[in-house]
Amino acid sequence: MHDGNLSHTPGGAWRRLCAVLVAWAGVLLSLLLVFRPAGQFCEKIIAAGNCDAVTHSSYAKVAGVVPLSWIGLTTWLALFVGLVAWFFIRLEIPRRWLVRALRAVAGFGALVSLGLIGVQAFKLHAFCPLCLGSALCFFLLASLLFLPGAKGCWQNEANAHSTSAVLPAALALTTLGTAAVLSAALLSNAEVGPKVLATIDGRAVTEHDLPLPVRLAIYPREEIAAKLRRDWLESRIDELLLADEAKRRGTTPEKLRAQTTAAQGDYLARLRAQHSVEIRVRPPIPPIVRFDLPALAAVGQLDGSADAPAVFVVFSDFECPACRQLAPQLRAVRLALGERVAVGFKNLPLEEVHPRARPGALAAMAAAEQGKFWEYHDALMSREPLPGDQAEFIELARALGLDVYRFAESFSAPRATARLAADVKEADALGLDGTPVLFLNGRRIVGMRSTDELLELARSAAEKRAPSATDR
Repeated sequence: MHDGNLSHTPGGAWRRLCAVLVAWAGVLLSLLLVFRPAGQFCEKIIAAGNCDAVTHSSYAKVAGVVPLSWIGLTTWLALFVGLVAWFFIRLEIPRRWLVRALRAVAGFGALVSLGLIGVQAFKLHAFCPLCLGSALCFFLLASLLFLPGAKGCWQNEANAHSTSAVLPAALALTTLGTAAVLSAALLSNAEVGPKVLATIDGRAVTEHDLPLPVRLAIYPREEIAAKLRRDWLESRIDELLLADEAKRRGTTPEKLRAQTTAAQGDYLARLRAQHSVEIRVRPPIPPIVRFDLPALAAVGQLDGSADAPAVFVVFSDFECPACRQLAPQLRAVRLALGERVAVGFKNLPLEEVHPRARPGALAAMAAAEQGKFWEYHDALMSREPLPGDQAEFIELARALGLDVYRFAESFSAPRATARLAADVKEADALGLDGTPVLFLNGRRIVGMRSTDELLELARSAAEKRAPSATDR
């Protein structure tokens, strides 16, 4: 006995058509998350997007190994294939079991998606439009399979109307949907795929093939080049606008500039407002470096929460003058923004030019074993010159209230040397050869910045990852 006659009605056909389309939309969203830089796509197509904050979090992998994006893609492909297969199965019992399996997968996916939305909203304080779009597709598909009337819609049919009419229409519409997504990417200046750098017998070598150290080395140069282009364009635009305005007034650009010297900036801003000006030079998007923040917190070298919306990670040298300048700046930002920002420290002693940097790093890590890394860090960064031998480092530990016997043992222990070597190895793997090197949410900050600039960068990053969050 079948439930209702929806299988024979236009409404039933449309429900099945919508189910196939929703499953295909889920496949498309999962493909975008897996095979292209999701953060770049969100930034260029959806201004509110912040995929990086979600996809680079500790919650983006199951057991820290399997990416959720791959699990989502596999699930959506299975749902899409199952829905299409439904049209070709003629026997009632296999159809019935297939629908039960589809309901189970879609229902479980909807529940998991609801949990992940909660993680984004209440734990990460971040917003990924692609992830939320995939969750919405799960909810829609579950409703198409579970809501009243759905059972009759998915029962066996005696006629072949659904196969001959609904399925081709669904496939045609999904093809149009794919074309629409790709067109949106093109119109938004987002590349459909990675830039091709070379071809070998038709096989492409793309920007994605560049190793991370190479991309990190290229990025500062690209940022400088983009700034030079933009600065020149700003000046050139002002010259052209002044020339046009002078011509309209029947004077020369020089005379017009002389007349507006006192408040030329305001005048040029008003002049620009009267015209349509678009600067198409975009700053390069820096590569993302993923740091193990929980591990950094475990050894006491993270000041703040690993889940803070803005996280600085600095590779530093205790004897480096620029590092000594940066340290109090980061401390000031940390105090100003509270729990919205965290600061992580990694050792990169440049032993050839700073012979005291290595023992300084070992001493700071010895202090970390007693929960005093940052106190010892601040003391070293403010001390000129650094202590010259172990006895001086021990005396500084005594002044900070540390157990000096335990400190001396930790200072000379192989585990301290191993941890230092791990930091240096990571820096080498990233192609870093100088200090300080500063990252904010995995993106490198090029050049020395003022405290106000760092504060603004951190505040912007925190607001982007947590647009509705306040100090917690």
